[in-house]
Amino acid sequence: MSAHGRGATRGRLLQRAVPGRARLSARTVEGGLAVAGGLIAGYLSWVYVNGGKAICAGIGQCEVVQASSYSRFMGVPVAVLGLVTYLAVLGLVWLRGRLSGQQAELALLAQFVLLFVGVALSAWLTYVELFVIYAICPWCVTSAVIITLLFLVTVRDLVRASAQA
Repeated sequence: MSAHGRGATRGRLLQRAVPGRARLSARTVEGGLAVAGGLIAGYLSWVYVNGGKAICAGIGQCEVVQASSYSRFMGVPVAVLGLVTYLAVLGLVWLRGRLSGQQAELALLAQFVLLFVGVALSAWLTYVELFVIYAICPWCVTSAVIITLLFLVTVRDLVRASAQA
């Protein structure tokens, strides 16, 4: 056996021997991100509806952001829109696992469109935090990062699906 052949075999054995090397599916990552985003948006929705103050641990100005006129979009609290978005994405991820063919592709496309709108709204709101109200909410920034990551994973799924078609 050549040295190259032994190295290849050794590499495969090491991959099996190293714990934690299993890859997570994209849907698992998307589901986890949607749950994390949903928890943040759910907490902020609860705070908003109950008129409380978000816990920012001294690293932001959550109350300034939530009290601003920008905390509502078309009359609906932005946190509630975020919660609905994350729950819808979680539902679409679940559906994609149960559908096949064109139906699964339509669910993926719906997820892409929903997340595109979510990223655009999050980018606009982050701009408003930085340059209009001059206050940052770490919960909001974390949600913006999560929705952007969700969008990027979904784009990757869409590219892979179109390459297979």
